[in-house]
Amino acid sequence: MSCQYRPDNDIRDRRVLVTGAAGFLGHFVVRLLSKAGYTVEAVDDGSAGTLTRLRNLAQLPGVSEHGLDVTDAQAMRDLVDRRPPWGVVHLAAHHFIPTCERNPDEVWRINVLGTQRLLDACAQQPDRVQRWFAASTADVYGPSPQAHQETDPVRPRGVYGVSKLAMEWLLRDQAHRLPQTGMVTGRLFNLVGPGDPHPHLLPEILTQAARSDRVRLGDLSTARDYLHVADAAHAVVALLTNPVTGTVNIGSGQCLTGQELLTLASHATGRRLIPELDTTRTRRWQRSWCQAETTSLDALLPQWPLRSVQEAVNEAWAEVTAQAHASTILAREAS
Repeated sequence: MSCQYRPDNDIRDRRVLVTGAAGFLGHFVVRLLSKAGYTVEAVDDGSAGTLTRLRNLAQLPGVSEHGLDVTDAQAMRDLVDRRPPWGVVHLAAHHFIPTCERNPDEVWRINVLGTQRLLDACAQQPDRVQRWFAASTADVYGPSPQAHQETDPVRPRGVYGVSKLAMEWLLRDQAHRLPQTGMVTGRLFNLVGPGDPHPHLLPEILTQAARSDRVRLGDLSTARDYLHVADAAHAVVALLTNPVTGTVNIGSGQCLTGQELLTLASHATGRRLIPELDTTRTRRWQRSWCQAETTSLDALLPQWPLRSVQEAVNEAWAEVTAQAHASTILAREAS
């Protein structure tokens, strides 16, 4: 199984600027681009505690690190002026919902103003940027018991979904400033796997499972479209490097409830995990079902998805146990 990328005879001359490069999805995207032979400008401000990951990415062939805030207009203009990109992968965003709800001004600053700053920088050299991928979210859709098609009505609830829809509209409104650029927006559903720096449902389950069979969680009855983060990275690179424009869902096309995800975690740990309700992890509003219709992605990536959710859970659990083991060794050495 492999991702189909656009053939390029001069791929080494293809410079790609990736924002949010050290994030959960970003570092997988950077690794794929490096492996394929692209030159990568990896931009991240380290706000999710990922500066070490950013430095590690700079050890990969063709990758340069830039510890920058995307809202820094001068810094972004300088970077684009010095190293004009052929392509842009715009992933930088606040997306952990509880944090977004507590800090709506910061969400708007990064998710919308950051996009404007990046677009302004690239518009200095409008003939250079040929491809642009922007990460949006399934949260822009209104609640529905059916799988979401890209043409479904958009009715976001909550600051995160609203900010991402504003980003989509901003890019659509100002696309004329980059007339040579093929723009594609990927609406991401729920990504799972190793390397998530935020306490989403799966990391929270596994972190607690490392200490106890009892795990305190929110509502497990809701269903989400879970996708291995490495598959999402393959989709991002395929959408960047193929002549695709418009909006494309990035999901598995299948839904699992939180309880079913907990069962997969039990399989990974080899123990029966027992949930207990933690009301602090419930949200002020909740949709019961959120699933992607993936016909557009299926046409680009045969045999989609490439990995199972169980594989993602297993890999995330292996990471948790490895970190716990390393911490134990350090504690012993310090005592």
